Amino acid sequence: MTHFDCDLDEASFVIRSDGKLFHVYVRAEDLANWPEKAEFLRLIEEAPEDDDADEDLYTLISDACIAMLRAHHSLSTDPRQFSLQQFYVPETLYFKLVEDAGSLTYLPWIKDRPDPVGLIPQIHLSNIPESSEIPHVAASMTRILPTCGSDVDDVLSDTPGSVLVAGDTACYHFKAVQDHASFLREFKILQQIKHSRLHQKYRLPSIYGLVHYTNEPHKILGVLMECTDHQGTLADYIGTGRITHSLRQTWESQILNTVLALHHHGIIWGDVKPDNVLIDSMKNTWFVDFDGGFNSAYVDEDLIETVEGDLEGVSRIMGK
Repeated sequence: MTHFDCDLDEASFVIRSDGKLFHVYVRAEDLANWPEKAEFLRLIEEAPEDDDADEDLYTLISDACIAMLRAHHSLSTDPRQFSLQQFYVPETLYFKLVEDAGSLTYLPWIKDRPDPVGLIPQIHLSNIPESSEIPHVAASMTRILPTCGSDVDDVLSDTPGSVLVAGDTACYHFKAVQDHASFLREFKILQQIKHSRLHQKYRLPSIYGLVHYTNEPHKILGVLMECTDHQGTLADYIGTGRITHSLRQTWESQILNTVLALHHHGIIWGDVKPDNVLIDSMKNTWFVDFDGGFNSAYVDEDLIETVEGDLEGVSRIMGK
């Protein structure tokens, strides 16, 4: 499920499957004799205070949704050649769920409202400073790679991570635009890292280019960075409880030295937490995620995006 929303007596879901996007609307007025109507309305009422409401509501309607997806299953899309353009500008279908003889069924629906905001990531090129300094790649010239351990068909529905670019043998990490402020913060820092050549001395992300929608070069959907071959995050290692004293000392030193180098160049990491530290095959640490935000377990709210906040986060990461 890609998106969920509800209001008073209706709910909407966006489901990604087989390279398609399915918009599903459910309205109480269409559920006359459905035995679960009261439960449907109860879950909608509780949704603003219940983080699991979307999953509970989807479970309630899942039989009808599964039937809908099966009826529109298609083998025409080759997951081995699936591009970012196809993922973010997919074939889109609209349905509503209605009660029929006491059960839910689906019907084609002519939408009467705009699509939910944020489904298609984009920012106008004119809003991105110094964007001409790096390559611009058309989304159709990319090929999405499956994540490690997943099935190749999963690229049709999973959020893209690693991609190949036509004419290039290197693998790149793709990160889509979410909100503009976060994207611009990270883009600026990636450019600073590149200009200062910090990525050549420290294990930091290296920007490769911007990805634009095919035939719309002014609409940017994300950024490409060089891939880091990693074996998980620091959070994964902490979760196992099996970090040796020697390794802990090494990681503490690497993390602190990298943060100090960033600060020396006027860069604040920001969202300091173990999930944003990758561990490579040589057991070295790599920083990721410079788009801002914070986790109160590692950085106090009054220290967000400050030098003091970064240092506080580093201290807390290794349990000091």
